[in-house]
Amino acid sequence: MQLLNAEEAKYHYVSQNSLFVFLEFKHERDILALNKYKDALECNQLVVVKFTNIKYIDQDIELIQYLRKYTYENVFIGYFSTRIRQYLANLDYLNMILIDDGTYTLALHNELYRGIDNKELSMLKTFKLRNKKNIISKIIYYKNYFLQKYAFLKSGLIFELTNYQLNFFTIYNLEQYFDERITKNTYSVLHKKYSNNKKITQKEKFVYFLGQTLHKSLGLPADSYKTYLLKVIDYYKNKNIKIKYISHRSESDEYQKIIYSLKSDYFYILNIHKSFELYLLEEPFIPFCVASFYSSALFTSKYLYPSLVVESFVLEVQSKNREDITLIYKALEKENIRLIRLLD
Repeated sequence: MQLLNAEEAKYHYVSQNSLFVFLEFKHERDILALNKYKDALECNQLVVVKFTNIKYIDQDIELIQYLRKYTYENVFIGYFSTRIRQYLANLDYLNMILIDDGTYTLALHNELYRGIDNKELSMLKTFKLRNKKNIISKIIYYKNYFLQKYAFLKSGLIFELTNYQLNFFTIYNLEQYFDERITKNTYSVLHKKYSNNKKITQKEKFVYFLGQTLHKSLGLPADSYKTYLLKVIDYYKNKNIKIKYISHRSESDEYQKIIYSLKSDYFYILNIHKSFELYLLEEPFIPFCVASFYSSALFTSKYLYPSLVVESFVLEVQSKNREDITLIYKALEKENIRLIRLLD
């Protein structure tokens, strides 16, 4: 969905000369999805960097030096990681704008402004540093940190972004702080592109249930995911509603085994190999219901089809990301998306 949001941002901000940069890592399913869309993008220049573990610092430096040849009015980013901030520290631009990539926007905005009582913007620690639990892993981290810093400085580059104003182009209703600019993404490009598609309401009662990579975001084991899915299946089965489960492209092998073990007359599995939003727009009918745990596609489905029934199942899971998950559920509730609690 990040690519679709990038296209929306390009047209909203009337970017006539555009350069798209794709950073490819070793995630085969993500690369497959990326390659389906990148050739269709309307842009003046397309830059693809395929990172390797051995030479990634050299690749970072080479990319930055190439990007520094230009001056930018708007720089759109889908993620505000340490690597992206290093790129931004070395570029000449007027506006830095985050576009949505899932529900990351909600978590990031909260992290930036959770110290708002102090009237200052939080400086983000790197994700890798926050997850180092022992002294040995921290020593290894700092060793790599200083090696990378030395390579940057030796090449005449700035290593860290120390002063910034991050703006947002987003579907979410964020509370505005200080001078940040929050612009609503209304998906005008998608609406225009698919405005002539005739839709009929699906008569058969089934729900699209969106799979999620909870092993990554919550550390949820596959057997626990199965337990939650069985509760979801029972919930809809009692209402005589069938489930079409939309597999997430980044589901682990363990998750996939669990999911396929649940196949039945009430639980079908679909591998759509595209964003669910595009799939929904290209389908000739409007489904009875779309549901998940806390997927960003719940928000976008509701925006694309306001009359659509959208439901979210609340996970009572303790996790280091619990604060972020709570934020997402609150945001879902504000959009009048029904929250369903799974009882033991």
